[in-house]
Amino acid sequence: MQLLKESLPEDNIVLDNYYQTKKLVSSLCLPVEKIDCCESGCMLYWGDDDGHLTSCKDIRCISVVLALVRGNWSLTRECPSNPKHKIDVYLQPLIKELTLLWETGVEAFDISKRQNFQLRAALIWTISDFPAYSMLSGWSTVGKLACPYCIEETQSFRLQHGRKQSWFDCHRMFLDQHHPFRRDQKNFLKGQTVRRPPPTNRTGEEILDQICNLGIINVTELDAEQVSKIICKICGWKMRSIFWDLPYWSSNMIRHNLDVMHIKKNFFNNILNNVLNFDDKTKDNPQSRLDTAKYYDRPQSGKDSNGQYPKVVYTLDKEAKAILFNWVKCLKFPDGYVSNLGRLPDTNAKSETSSCALPYEARVAGPVQYRWMYPFERYLGTLRKMIMNKASAEGSICEAYLMMESTQLFSHYFEPHVMSRNHNVDRNDDGGVVEDLKGNLSIFSRPGRLWGEAKKRDLILDEIKAAQTYILLNCEEVEPFVSMYLQYLEEEFSNLSQSEIDESHEENFTIWFKGYARCNPIENEYLRSLAREPLIGATSHSVYFVNRYKFHTECHGSMRSTMNSGVCISDPNFGDYYGRIKEIIQVEYHEAPLKQIVLFKCE
Repeated sequence: MQLLKESLPEDNIVLDNYYQTKKLVSSLCLPVEKIDCCESGCMLYWGDDDGHLTSCKDIRCISVVLALVRGNWSLTRECPSNPKHKIDVYLQPLIKELTLLWETGVEAFDISKRQNFQLRAALIWTISDFPAYSMLSGWSTVGKLACPYCIEETQSFRLQHGRKQSWFDCHRMFLDQHHPFRRDQKNFLKGQTVRRPPPTNRTGEEILDQICNLGIINVTELDAEQVSKIICKICGWKMRSIFWDLPYWSSNMIRHNLDVMHIKKNFFNNILNNVLNFDDKTKDNPQSRLDTAKYYDRPQSGKDSNGQYPKVVYTLDKEAKAILFNWVKCLKFPDGYVSNLGRLPDTNAKSETSSCALPYEARVAGPVQYRWMYPFERYLGTLRKMIMNKASAEGSICEAYLMMESTQLFSHYFEPHVMSRNHNVDRNDDGGVVEDLKGNLSIFSRPGRLWGEAKKRDLILDEIKAAQTYILLNCEEVEPFVSMYLQYLEEEFSNLSQSEIDESHEENFTIWFKGYARCNPIENEYLRSLAREPLIGATSHSVYFVNRYKFHTECHGSMRSTMNSGVCISDPNFGDYYGRIKEIIQVEYHEAPLKQIVLFKCE
């Protein structure tokens, strides 16, 4: 702050320290509301109940941050235990805000049009793992009726020896009626075929009618726990979710999304533990072998002549494990794509990644990036970093959050050249927009930024020819001349095959275009320069930023844990080309103005 004040004119009134700035922001009275709750989590001292009740004297606070500047709502709470099925108690302020945003809206400011407007919003769905799905939806996710899609039509059964619920072979009913898997009696449940259709997807109105007919009430109502204990014995519903209070909730096609991030983690853990045969984690145990013999036609999984269970074919031995771990340890990805996998492999450690998606949710809700927890988990990490006073974690988060909101709002009033949260340089900044010159070609108009030591060298003739061919065939303004050359080949050499025409196109077009430009007037000075070959002298660099991506040579990245030297070029005639960048070369053409192009030399 002191540096900022000194850099401005002497008569500025900018505060000179961070403490005074925080006091100024506090005086703005940004909306922070603290709501007391019962220690047992049965009610909030909020709304009509605030200041009128005398029971539940032993209270602890939760902090509710309502920041409508950007449409954010967050809740931080201090409670002795997980609220579990009482989460609806703490969601009451959120539901009230969402109802207001739907029915009335709030006044907001459009920064692009510089005018106020009435902002309305709706909650399209929730995202949670399987246990939290039960807390938010009210449907129990344990026991025989755990599947929230099959509901009462589930085909699950309890394993006799494993003593757990199994949904094996419940997927065949979703196949086409004439699919051969429906008649397969060997590879699924022993001796069973499947003829029944899949369960119908119930609409939100149908589900809400069922809840109302059963008499299930919300946990915020009196005697809710006693009523739910009686009704949940005859169905899978254990409570009425508070989200049904939203006027549009029953019309949503999907109300609660199962988090793909957690599902794929669990799937991968189970697969990896079985393949690597971890003693304390594998599902391959004597109980599972007995269940396999009872329900499935797997004679090879039974005991051998020595009374021992043979090792299954999908498990890896010690040597194969070492090969797998070494491969993962040496695996490299571009910057920012994955964690450093080299730190994960170990004979006692388990890495986590895979892919899984529920078909119905994928078909209705679309791309998975809008239906998983990755961005929210990362944001929780950001919130944890805001905690400066561990004795008051929630207060630290609230204070830092409001400071971040206010500074980001203020940044909209800065000039575009001022670096701030709203105007920040990208991680792989490519240098911005190239100056628009009259007649400039597309090949010279692409922004990019070289980095690293520049080494001058001379190009050999083969390099000059390869560079000139690639540049001409990838310049939009040269395409009419390419068509003229192909027409010339067809007229002069009518007996050429298509492969011979393509070969001549690659080998001789640069020579033809140079001769054409010498004998025919071309008004565009950039095209005239382009017809000539680039200068012999060139510069070589190790790193290049373009299109917000970072590329470096294979040598530059040989000692790094990430890899940014791989490239792929698609060609409709020759297919995809994959290569590694050996050198990043900047070539220059004759005459002013300056015309430079960066090329990747690959192998």
